[in-house]
Amino acid sequence: MSLRINSPACQPSVTVDDLVTEGVSWGLDERHARHAVTGTLEELAHSLEQADASAVGEEVARYIGHGKRNLLDGKAAGIGGAHPSLAAPGPVPAMPPRS
Repeated sequence: MSLRINSPACQPSVTVDDLVTEGVSWGLDERHARHAVTGTLEELAHSLEQADASAVGEEVARYIGHGKRNLLDGKAAGIGGAHPSLAAPGPVPAMPPRS
């Protein structure tokens, strides 16, 4: 990653709270910043479910899927270097059904 988000410059360490704090630093109120971040991640999850992963490559879809899931689970994106999901075959991580 070539920019800092609420100080971290290493993408695997970025969290939803970092993204929200960055939005607040740009003048958004915290509620709107959190809604924008989580809404974008949820839409990304929905788009991944609809997309043909083979069109961009299974590894790319898994990379995005794991980072998105980690962020929505309250963890750091955590997908730097040699993440096991990128080397091991398997399905793209899915989101629970929308309520």
